[in-house]
Amino acid sequence: MSNQQKNMAVPRPGTAMESGASYWLSEGWVFRELGGSEWLPAVVPGNNYSDLFRAKAIPDPFYREHENKVQWVAERDWEYKLGFTAGPDLLAHQCQLLDFHGLDTYASVWLNGRHLLDSQNMFLRHQVDVSGWLQPGSNELRIVFRSPLKEVRGRAAAAGLVYPAGNDHSEEKLSVFSRKAPYHYGWDWGPRFVTSGIWRGVQLLGYSCVRIQHQDLSTLELLPQGGRVLASLELEVAEPGEYLVRLDIGQGQWAFDFPISCEKGTQHFSFELELPGAAYWWPKGYGEARLYEVEWRVAGSTGATFAAARSRFGMRTARLIRKPDEHGRSFYFEINGQPVFALGANYIPQDSFLDQAGPERYRQCFDDMEAAHFNMVRIWGGGIYEEGLFYDLADERGIMVWQDFMFACTMYPGDEAFLDNVAKEAVYNIKRLKAHPSVVLWCGNNEIGVGWEHWGWQETYGYSPVQCEQLKADYDRLFHGLLPELVAGHAPGIDYLPSSPMIDYSEISRYADGDVHYWGVWHEEAPFETYQDAVPRFMSEYGFQSFPLLESVKRYTSPEDWGLESPVMQLHQKHPRGNGIIRKYLMEAYAPPQSFEAFLYLSQVLQAEGIRMAIEAHRAAKPFCMGTLYWQLNDCWPVASWSGIDYYGRWKALHYHVRQAYQPVIGVLDVRRAVWKAVFIKDEAGDQQVTARLGLYSIAGKRHWMAEHRLRVGPEANTVWEVPELQQESEGLEKGQRFVRLEVLREGTVVYDRIIWLDKPKELQLRPPEVLWRLEQGEGHLTATLSSSNLVKNLYVQLEGVEANASDNFFDLFPGEEKTIRWALRAGETPGQLTWLSVFEACQKNESA
Repeated sequence: MSNQQKNMAVPRPGTAMESGASYWLSEGWVFRELGGSEWLPAVVPGNNYSDLFRAKAIPDPFYREHENKVQWVAERDWEYKLGFTAGPDLLAHQCQLLDFHGLDTYASVWLNGRHLLDSQNMFLRHQVDVSGWLQPGSNELRIVFRSPLKEVRGRAAAAGLVYPAGNDHSEEKLSVFSRKAPYHYGWDWGPRFVTSGIWRGVQLLGYSCVRIQHQDLSTLELLPQGGRVLASLELEVAEPGEYLVRLDIGQGQWAFDFPISCEKGTQHFSFELELPGAAYWWPKGYGEARLYEVEWRVAGSTGATFAAARSRFGMRTARLIRKPDEHGRSFYFEINGQPVFALGANYIPQDSFLDQAGPERYRQCFDDMEAAHFNMVRIWGGGIYEEGLFYDLADERGIMVWQDFMFACTMYPGDEAFLDNVAKEAVYNIKRLKAHPSVVLWCGNNEIGVGWEHWGWQETYGYSPVQCEQLKADYDRLFHGLLPELVAGHAPGIDYLPSSPMIDYSEISRYADGDVHYWGVWHEEAPFETYQDAVPRFMSEYGFQSFPLLESVKRYTSPEDWGLESPVMQLHQKHPRGNGIIRKYLMEAYAPPQSFEAFLYLSQVLQAEGIRMAIEAHRAAKPFCMGTLYWQLNDCWPVASWSGIDYYGRWKALHYHVRQAYQPVIGVLDVRRAVWKAVFIKDEAGDQQVTARLGLYSIAGKRHWMAEHRLRVGPEANTVWEVPELQQESEGLEKGQRFVRLEVLREGTVVYDRIIWLDKPKELQLRPPEVLWRLEQGEGHLTATLSSSNLVKNLYVQLEGVEANASDNFFDLFPGEEKTIRWALRAGETPGQLTWLSVFEACQKNESA
């Protein structure tokens, strides 16, 4: 047995494993530029950029200005090759199959010199019967990837118009012609790396008699105890005959046998089941995300198992409720008949080079979401249909998934060849994700509907009336015809939304009718305070940029780049006005930052406090508003962006602030009305009795007024406490010297603690911090206990030599109180010096800082 075969013998969970043969073709690949002489080692799954970087044929594409130096890669064709052994265990089966889980994008495949397939869709899986094609012993698999740019230039020229793909970072708008991740062509937060390669694994399968091609359970109806379920099974039958389907759910809790009669070829079967006593799957905060193990077997007349597969099942119903009410038309998710307030963010791919995002990064991503109390994440339509692991983790953590189809911010072709390609992509991914209880919505596209109606593409690109009519007809065929029909046919229990948002943010009079992407803050440079009034039924995008902190900036720059106007910092800012917008808002709110490092830090504080204002407005408006998904959770490379977590996994101030703003029980102080009021919000299931405490303080920590109020909070409606006394007392304090502390206590324990500033940061008369700390190291962790005699605003604490995020950061440190934070220590880490930064040092020349 060759070394390649030893390394590729890894069974694939969820497919036939017992009587079939299954090998991953993952070791021994080589690649070269097509026509070149030198073969270089390749990693599969992977891509040409990553392989070239590992071979030291290109510099690090993320470092400094190297993005510009590697654009030639996308213009070339590339060839990948693997020699492998087909052993007797594989060839002994009736059938052999090559399974390409993902080819990016324009690929031609040959096996032993015979043409096997052509691919032109990154989002498709290709399974090819190679029975009779394999040779005993040595075989060769060869794949040629054609340049995604050269491949479509002819189509673009023949189109007779330029598509409005403004995020395609090239004068040629080519991305719309390829079914490939749109963000690879650039975005206003991402670089342009138009990759090619074997981006998902290649598998060699052998089977006899029958193979399970697809299986899933879906909920038909919830019953008072348990529910009715539809079991769907797709088989590839090599040997016609009588078989027995054996289904085990919940490790023996429910078992079923179904005799079937099969003809040769693809066969579909479905069975209605009842699962008495089955628990429901619930999103985070509303109950347990209960999953049941499911085992599928197909046996012959003698009882021998010919095929087996494993999956999981979560019993739940999911609906997007769009019904008229006294305000307009609702927009909220109902899970198992229970309205759910959605808390989360928009997610983009974790890396420009997808092979770099391994299982540990996916798990960390979900740890970060769970830590911040997410119950929903939106997979945005300019990226990819995610790895199976993503949806598995969402199922386990109780995080609902709003799933976009991969179309964003431009019109698309509507010819038959394009639509046929999309239909195959859609069917494959709808079926692939159907069994995941976390997936609660399919959405046709990101922002194309409002783009066509409100962004002036018709004038900007000079479309004629005939072209406008054709573009709109193509849009309707795809998003109002093809995709909803495919969702209804292949996943009838999931709702479909043609486009998000339904309403442009300029249409304020329509906010009562659907979801909005609010970009008045940022694009229109409206003040953060407009968030408090721009509240729709569901806010599916809004955001503000910040920079990574200096520790991260150091990883992709040199010291001579440390200035906003440096070419490197400008290259790592993809919004054309981005740095200027951040500077404008920052200078309106804060005194001038005293250094480059201070500017980076203040940009994060600015972002965090602005987005928090929006979150509180959305939650306080429940049940009128029933969801808040900010833009964006993560980054795909090191950049100034709207993310709450930078490319290196460091939590920005935003993620810390979101974690508190998304807590199960929060309080919001509304000081804009004639009578001040505190609004108390609880989204999770069940009512609770809590104590609300409000205190008015001067900046030195002296308390001038305090009151407590017992109240009941629950998910049905928010609870309001009017506080005119607080309003009156605050007017007697000097501006810049006052703040409010809002606490929520449950059974005597503080569960929410927030300092609310009544004046702008630049008006605050902050005193020099006198931060004291003590460090204590335990097994696998280190804690710092901090205190100060003066109030410290947005204290950021860093521990040199430690990669983990602190348990809390960017917090206000109350005078005279201790605050303990914790870091997890990785093996081999030696903690160094503790350093800190606050608003006072960032905005003042302080010789002692």
